[in-house]
Amino acid sequence: MKAGLILATQLLEYHPALTDASVDLIIMVEAKDVSSTRLYHRHKLILLFSAMRHYREIVTKHNKKLIYLDMTDTPVYKDSVAKVIIANQVDELVWMTSSDLPTNTHLTNLCKSLGITSTQYPNGLFMTPEADVREWFEKHPKAVMETFYRWQRQRTGILTEGTLPIGGKWNFDEENRQPLPKKGLIIPEITLPVIDSITEEVIKMVNAEFAVNPGSGADFWLPVTHDAARDWLEQFITERFDQFGPYEDAMKDSEPFLFHGVLSPLLNCGLLSVGQVVKAALDAYSNDQARLSSVEGFIRQITGWREYMYGMYLSRPEMKDENYFGFTKQLEDWWYSEDALMQDLPPPVVGALRTVMKYGYNHHIERLMILGNWFLLNEYDPKSVYAWFSSLYVDAYEWVMVPNVMGMSQYADGGKTATKPYISGGNYLHKMGRWWPSTADAQKSEFTQMYWKFLENNYDLLKKNHRMALVLKRVEPTRR
Repeated sequence: MKAGLILATQLLEYHPALTDASVDLIIMVEAKDVSSTRLYHRHKLILLFSAMRHYREIVTKHNKKLIYLDMTDTPVYKDSVAKVIIANQVDELVWMTSSDLPTNTHLTNLCKSLGITSTQYPNGLFMTPEADVREWFEKHPKAVMETFYRWQRQRTGILTEGTLPIGGKWNFDEENRQPLPKKGLIIPEITLPVIDSITEEVIKMVNAEFAVNPGSGADFWLPVTHDAARDWLEQFITERFDQFGPYEDAMKDSEPFLFHGVLSPLLNCGLLSVGQVVKAALDAYSNDQARLSSVEGFIRQITGWREYMYGMYLSRPEMKDENYFGFTKQLEDWWYSEDALMQDLPPPVVGALRTVMKYGYNHHIERLMILGNWFLLNEYDPKSVYAWFSSLYVDAYEWVMVPNVMGMSQYADGGKTATKPYISGGNYLHKMGRWWPSTADAQKSEFTQMYWKFLENNYDLLKKNHRMALVLKRVEPTRR
């Protein structure tokens, strides 16, 4: 018998195991041990478990036999899968290649130990075939995201006319870095999905089984079905997409979503596909629903940055263990709970923490330029920072967190991902989010003090980066 294993992070509406006529049995497992490896935000667990339970209906529509093991049946994931394989005399197990590489290794080894055949479908969570991504990175040992992004645009024909970009430019970043105006701009309120009985049961289960984890089930806010995910995407396209570009880097305290799509949690578990999202964006441009700068900025994130990060993860496995600055300080335990809000932290950090504790989410600038910036300025061990981001965010998985945290945010790879450390004092944060009463307060803030201290402490390593030369000249007199 040939069985297809569908993972919690691969809930594609048209999963290849469902359309493969040679697959007789579908296996789905709620993994108690895997879900307990970190203090995962409860909303991530609710999202995955509820989406899995709703997915059972899709399997049934494909007339496949389904064995679904819920949390009470699965103390150890691999043992549970093995029992199903043995009990059903499965001689071949097939799954879609996992974005997280260790998963493929574990499943392959499990099949070897049971003496059965293992097969993998291509990973359907990305637009670019894995072989093409690997080949591109092999040909570009000093990979740059802009080069990769242009390759993607030319390869796919997205927003191009022939070999040239629509609008005459490959990117519109200079138009997409605006702070919110002080008044006059209406930020649309997001309509949240209805919580049904299946999700209510999952919320009760997660609250009981993961009582010490951050977050509250009462605040759950994410779509858990493909229909709800489509509605979520449509709401973004019609109500927020046009303003996404200009304000994608803007911040505002107590406004967690602004004009962002908040699609990454759904893309990363298969409730939305990259093709769906790209088509919706291009259709909006064709129908004059969104300006070119917003469409390009969004396409850059989906087809450029997201796929580039996956390529960095695939091609540079050593990144997970790198520590360019040699920092060893560990994040304190209070970072994992609302106790963090009681600490004496700068206003931007408190604001970003308040959002992530409630939603398991921050948009990219809050992650990079508030939290990542603060962790780096305070010289925390990048692995400790990686563990925190991996625990707190609903869209966090190894493939995306290793390059984004270790490479981009914490500069642990010494510049292979980011062309310079993404650090700043209070000026930039105040410009983009007005976190302090005045610019003068921002300039005197702890962010600014820590910024200059970091430059001085790490001068010898930073001076190797030519992009840091100008600012380091201001540090040199203090070192004499």
